[in-house]
Parts: sequence; C-alpha cells; structure tokens
Amino acid sequence: MAVAHLVQRGKAAFHATLGTYLDGFPPEIADTVTAHHLLIHTSGMGDYSESPEFREGQKRWKTAAEVMDGGMAVIRRSPLRFTPGTRHEYKEGPAFPRR
Repeated sequence: MAVAHLVQRGKAAFHATLGTYLDGFPPEIADTVTAHHLLIHTSGMGDYSESPEFREGQKRWKTAAEVMDGGMAVIRRSPLRFTPGTRHEYKEGPAFPRR
C-alpha cells in the first residue's frame, strides 16, 4: 500500500528501476530490477535472511540502524538468482502458513 500511495502521489513509478531510488546496487540489479518486479516476486533477488552473512550479522547488530545498514549491505552484495521478470519466486515463511 505504501508503494501504491507513492505512485499515486507521483513520488515513485512501478516500472522505474531500483537504481532510481536506491544507490549501491551493482548495475545488473540497479538497472534491471523494477519496483513492480519486487512487488510481484519476479525480481530474481533471493531471500537475504537465509544468507550466512545476514545470520552472523544478526548476532552483532544492536541498533535499528545497524540492522538496516547491515541488512542492506548483504542485500546489495547478493547476486540475482534469475533474470528479473522471467520467473516468479516466493518463499512462504512461518508467519504466512499455506492454507
């Protein structure tokens, strides 16, 4: 809803690339992954929370800023799992059990 609200207000666009809004991503992500890809689970970006680097960071990070900065660093370094827009991938977690 937040993204849709930003789009409605002209502050964001569904088909703009990630690099339009966030810096630090490699070109293969910044220039190809769109907000739309992220919203419909076709971005090719993996589950950062499964990364050993992220799990180790969780043990060290103490503040919200450390979690945000550390988590974003892991996400920025993670390679694409597939070409954006070519597949759908969504992992159900314990918070969202299959019915």
